[in-house]
Amino acid sequence: MTMSMFPARSQSTHSAETHAIKQTMMKGDYQEAALKVAAVTDSADARIVYEIVISYDAPTCWLALINNNNLNDNLSWEALQMLLIKADKLLDDTQPDPMLYKVALALAQNNNLRRKISYCNFIEYTKRNFLLAHFIAKDPNFMLHLDHKSIQEFIALCPEYTKDILANLLHLLTAEENNKNDMSEWIRNVLEWLVVHDHRVMAEVRKNQKFIALLKNSFLYRPLFAKQVLKDLVLCSMLKITTQSAIEHPRLSKDDFFEIGKHFQDSHLSLAMEYFFLATKRNHPYAAIALAYSVKIEDPNESWDWLRLAMGLLPAEDPVLTEALFYFQAFLCGTDNHELADTVSMQINLAYSQTTSTDTQDEANIEDDSNSADENVDSVSTSLDTLADRLANTLNVTDNANHDGEASSSESSSASQDYLPAYDSTQSVASAREHALQIRQNHYCHKILRKSKPHLF
Repeated sequence: MTMSMFPARSQSTHSAETHAIKQTMMKGDYQEAALKVAAVTDSADARIVYEIVISYDAPTCWLALINNNNLNDNLSWEALQMLLIKADKLLDDTQPDPMLYKVALALAQNNNLRRKISYCNFIEYTKRNFLLAHFIAKDPNFMLHLDHKSIQEFIALCPEYTKDILANLLHLLTAEENNKNDMSEWIRNVLEWLVVHDHRVMAEVRKNQKFIALLKNSFLYRPLFAKQVLKDLVLCSMLKITTQSAIEHPRLSKDDFFEIGKHFQDSHLSLAMEYFFLATKRNHPYAAIALAYSVKIEDPNESWDWLRLAMGLLPAEDPVLTEALFYFQAFLCGTDNHELADTVSMQINLAYSQTTSTDTQDEANIEDDSNSADENVDSVSTSLDTLADRLANTLNVTDNANHDGEASSSESSSASQDYLPAYDSTQSVASAREHALQIRQNHYCHKILRKSKPHLF
């Protein structure tokens, strides 16, 4: 059964008015038919009038129907959408009727009709309809009903209106009555999304200090946006996010720094290593494994130290740790480093022998395992000074090797030296043991930083 696009009360037979409209349309006199459509006063005729005029490529009659307040309220969403689609399709003609542009515009200008269609549904029709695009770009009230993705889509379709969109945002941002309501949050969401996903917007935003101030505030208080900024060196440069700003961020976790490090792993290895190390400061085991992969060629012994650190933080049966250990052992065998390979093999066997103990033994040794973990942490921390020297040398070698290439690189690459994250901890200490470990880590981290990045001090 086919559902009607109109309310039941509009299901009626031809009246004298609708019969006259049909006859006039059949004669091809669309101007006269449009006048008759505009004169209809019975809302029950909406369905029949729509079915008559939609059968013809007659935008003048469509406009008359849209502008007739006695009829347009009875038009369904499907009927209104069909008018949009037909008008847009006819705009593909070599010489389209100028009235076609006004169909979508009339729908967009009517508050009731545009709500029924949905504001976002107009965006796809702006590509060919310059009148509709101009109206949306210039009307802040219309833009307020769009989400951030729809606004980005509009800018992608009509990039010439980027400045107008940002002008609307600035107007709404500075309006006195909007300072303390939900609109400020909407503006913030839109602006954040646009600068992250569209560098054309970024080029305009950097010219306005109010936008810059808003985005800096977002960086400090909204960790998701902060992560997106730190992944984009151009954004870091635009917002002047310094090294200290990155490391002192109060809302970024060890997982956040690990994620940022993974982002730079293929493009800026030294930067990725620093983020990984910042994550290991907060006891992120997989960041230690990532560092082990990063330095295995330059210094296998340092790589093994990172794996040992991960072993102190992860259960022996962890699949990522297991894969890393076997991969590292195979790498050592391939480079004829058999002495270290034997050491790794012994540790693997020891770890797996512990996991095959009985359940009774496991329960009896819970406390012993806890004490062993503390001793393991202490043992690893005693070798941190040596590890610091190795990592500092690795970072210096990487920076020196890439110095010439980075001097001629793009803005994104050149920003990497100015906005590298340093190491510091803002994580709260939950116990005396963690506090002692934190002190050792801080000493270790600052030693690395002073050797590898002295300009930061």
